[in-house]
Amino acid sequence: MLAAFATPASAKQFAFVVGIDAYDNLPAHQQLKRAVSDARAVAQTFRDLNYDDVLTGENLTRSEFNALWQKLLNTSGPEDTVSIDFSGHGVEIDGQNFLIPRDFPPAVYGREQRVKRESLSVQEMLLDLRGVRPKAKLALLILDACRDHPLIPPGQKSTSEKGGLTGMDAPSGTFIMYAAGAGQTALDRLPKNDPDPNSVYTRKLIPLLKTKGLAIHELARDVRQQVHQLAATVPHPQTPAHYDELINRFCVAGCDGGAAPVAAAEPPAPASATLAAASDTADKSAAADAPAPQVAPDPAPPAPVETAMIAPPAATANPKTLTRSIQEGLKRAGCFAVEPTGTWGPKTTEAATRYNATLEAYANEDGAFPVTESVKSAMASGSISTSAPSEADASKLQSVMGRVCPLDCPPGDDEVEGKCVNQACVAGNPNACD
Repeated sequence: MLAAFATPASAKQFAFVVGIDAYDNLPAHQQLKRAVSDARAVAQTFRDLNYDDVLTGENLTRSEFNALWQKLLNTSGPEDTVSIDFSGHGVEIDGQNFLIPRDFPPAVYGREQRVKRESLSVQEMLLDLRGVRPKAKLALLILDACRDHPLIPPGQKSTSEKGGLTGMDAPSGTFIMYAAGAGQTALDRLPKNDPDPNSVYTRKLIPLLKTKGLAIHELARDVRQQVHQLAATVPHPQTPAHYDELINRFCVAGCDGGAAPVAAAEPPAPASATLAAASDTADKSAAADAPAPQVAPDPAPPAPVETAMIAPPAATANPKTLTRSIQEGLKRAGCFAVEPTGTWGPKTTEAATRYNATLEAYANEDGAFPVTESVKSAMASGSISTSAPSEADASKLQSVMGRVCPLDCPPGDDEVEGKCVNQACVAGNPNACD
């Protein structure tokens, strides 16, 4: 993978790609059909892009997964780029993401601590790569693990235990892509006779990964738009999301040259394709941590624009819906600390004021400190009202998918790679780093 920033001649590109279809202790209806096929297609894409090494695994047990992961850590270095793609089952527990290996034990529903021990922590993987002793300069994580929750027994599923991903408070230098938005499930396939060997997300992702000159945040938005429209033809709500902690421009296929126009998504399906058809599809499930990567409310399929891309969904005119959309955007930006309610109050006004003040501060600094792609998007859209919701402000915040407002660290702490760290720890005292 080639980045726009300068890297030493010795810097390398690695990929870690795993797909799991077959689960030893899950019932037949929770086995997957396209996860391994997706992993093979993504791995081949990285090979076609001349990655230095592509580590692949299919239907891995927990120990096999960890062995392959350690092989990556033994090979990569602090100046390298590492791309991770996982296709299979996953769960979210206590705000953390866990990937499910093939040999995950049966009958652990409701026993969260055992689930954590028997699965694979995404947060720990990211810390391995971008922690105190980094094993990568840039980490791209693609989680196509948003199928239905695999650990909830029949008859016990509730609306509070949905499949889908929430966001992760990822370290700096990380870009995370999700096959579906918070609380959504990702289609493994379209109705019964779908001839494509790949999931709805992967079939749209791969051509974009190969597009030279396409920056990663633009790639994420393009795949979001295309998947949203294709899933809507079933109909099924699926709007991919992403979380951006990169500072420099980065292109998977290299940033030299321009990106080719993105093909328009498929035309709407016949009227006979109903929600009943969607029930025949196999879905994906999973997990994560901290500020949720929110997506726009699920509207009717949007209209194409001149580039043949689909315009982002517009917010509805309902004041409560608009307020919630704005609160969700401010939460993604790290400016709104409580859960969105749809009711405009003092906390929303305070968050909007903080958001505007942060944009003004960045503008006044005039390049004095690094600006992430999320901040660039926010600055391009401009400030928002601090007194009432509007469709224009909801639309501005739809493009903000990562932190804008700085962390509000307590006295004695400094912000380090997106987290509050004790100043004594920063100064080198390990006893202060708990």
